[in-house]
Amino acid sequence: MTKHEIVVCTIASDDYLVYLERLLASASIHLTGQLFYVVLVNVDEEKAKYLFTLYDNLVIEHDFIFFNNKDEQRGYCTNRRARLFRLLSEKYDTPFVWLDVDSIFNKDASIIIKESKENDLSVIYRKENINHSMTGPFGTRNFGVFLNSIIMTNNSSAAKILFKDYQDRVDKLLLAWFADQEGLYLSYIKYKKDINFSPVSENIYNSNNLNCIIKTYKGDSKQDNEYYKLGQECLSRVRGWSLKKLTKQEYASVYTISDLRHTFWLKRTSRVVLKFIKNLWQKL
Repeated sequence: MTKHEIVVCTIASDDYLVYLERLLASASIHLTGQLFYVVLVNVDEEKAKYLFTLYDNLVIEHDFIFFNNKDEQRGYCTNRRARLFRLLSEKYDTPFVWLDVDSIFNKDASIIIKESKENDLSVIYRKENINHSMTGPFGTRNFGVFLNSIIMTNNSSAAKILFKDYQDRVDKLLLAWFADQEGLYLSYIKYKKDINFSPVSENIYNSNNLNCIIKTYKGDSKQDNEYYKLGQECLSRVRGWSLKKLTKQEYASVYTISDLRHTFWLKRTSRVVLKFIKNLWQKL
């Protein structure tokens, strides 16, 4: 296995493989030579073989779990990182960085190697959410203080203790949505005096910063053309696709979803108006 300075890790279920493809391809361009550790949830091993063509130094671990519904799967995938952190902290001596699978490297990311070595814990920190009006799954009002889209650690002895406590907490609520966020903050509070902590720089990770190193897209923003184009450019570059450009005549056939919705709205409105006029005429 190639020598690495940091481990980058993430988790993906079968329906998130398209995002994992983009993340791995972007890492292959902007963060070469490091170890990428991925946990796949309910993804066939044959299908996963393709991922090794996207990043040279890749480790894949498979979980096959029965879920009753999509919410259980989502909760499991978010909370599974607590067990992964414990494993990585014991298996490797290097720092490691967690990234949500729907992230994309936007430019040279070598700075995160340096940044990950500086603190026991770095995470997106929302101080204004301390004593939040909402309570989390653990019953505290520290909901949304830590946003776990990116987590960096130097994997020190103090960090290893922190992540053991983190796993012990989250394992009690393994399927509960947001248990990973609240659990990490509670573990941080417990060991606050023993660790070095720093919020993640917005130059590294920020959904509103177009020039940040790692871009994240949440919710409906994952449908944005910018996100789609960035991911496709990374994939085509890594896989060596020869992309055909359509002619002006072919582009002229564009008929978007918004066009379709507009047409549907007009037809529906017309039917309602005509029905109203017909009913009014019959009453006269």
